[in-house]
Amino acid sequence: MTPSVRAVRAHNFHYNYLLPSTLTRKHALNPKLPRQSRTTPVFAIRRHTSTMISERDLFTYTSGRYLYNEKLRLAERYVEFNVEALKRIAAKAVDRDSTASIKKLAEGGFNRVFLLTMNDGFEVIVKIPYLLAVPQKLTTESEVATLDFLRGKSIPVPKVYAWSSDKENEVGTEYIVMEKATGKPLTDRWFNITPKEMLKLVTSYVDIEKKLFSFPFAAHGSLYYKETLPQNLRVDLYSPGELGDDRFCIGPVTDYMFWSGKRANFDLNRGPC
Repeated sequence: MTPSVRAVRAHNFHYNYLLPSTLTRKHALNPKLPRQSRTTPVFAIRRHTSTMISERDLFTYTSGRYLYNEKLRLAERYVEFNVEALKRIAAKAVDRDSTASIKKLAEGGFNRVFLLTMNDGFEVIVKIPYLLAVPQKLTTESEVATLDFLRGKSIPVPKVYAWSSDKENEVGTEYIVMEKATGKPLTDRWFNITPKEMLKLVTSYVDIEKKLFSFPFAAHGSLYYKETLPQNLRVDLYSPGELGDDRFCIGPVTDYMFWSGKRANFDLNRGPC
C-alpha cells in the first residue's frame, strides 16, 4: 500500500503527514538503505527556498526535516551526480557555450528539479528522479515519449532538449533536460484575476482534458518510443485502421502503484493489455 498524504499549512511552513500502511524490514528498492519500521507515521516539515546552495546540497533533500525515520527518508532522496557533466550536456542540448549556474528549484515527491542558466541568460529545467521513483528507467522513457507525443498534438507541454534513462551515463543518473515554461505560477495570480479570466482558464483545462480523452488508444499502459522497448513489451498505439505516429507505442504502465514496495518483485502483467 502506498502512504496516504495529508497536507497542513501553518505560518510559512508546509507540512506533509505521511501515513505508511505497510513497511518492510529491508528497503524494497535498495537493501543497502537503512531498515524501515513496520508502522508509525512520518511527519515532514518543508521550507521551500530558491536561494543558491552548495554542490553537496544539490544531491540531498534540503526542503525540510523528517521527525521520524529521517535517515531512511533522506537516503531515499539522495542522488549524487556529476554536476559539471550535467551542465555541459545541458549547454550542448540548447546550443550554448556553457552553463553559468545551477540552482535547486524544487523537490517533489519523486523528482528533484533544477534551474540551469546558460552563459547568455537562457534558462532550462532539469529533472532528476529519486531512488524511490519506480519503475526506474521506464518512468523516464515514458515521460519523454509522452511529452513528445502531446506536443505533436498541440498540447502545451515543455519541449525535451536531452534525456537519459541509463544511470551509467556521464552524469551518473537518469535525467531530463527540458524547456522552462514561461509565465507566472497560478498560485501567484489566482486571487488577482477576474471571474471571467478564471472561467476562461478553467475552461482551457477542460478543453485539454477533452482532447486527451479523445485519443483512440489501442490498449491500457503507458506511452513509449518503440525503439526503447522490446517487441514483447509493446503494442501499436492505435487500433488497426487508425492513423498514428509510428514512433510511439504502448508499453508497461508506469503508475507507482504497480511497482511500489514488494510489488516490484512480483512477476505480473503490467501491460500493455
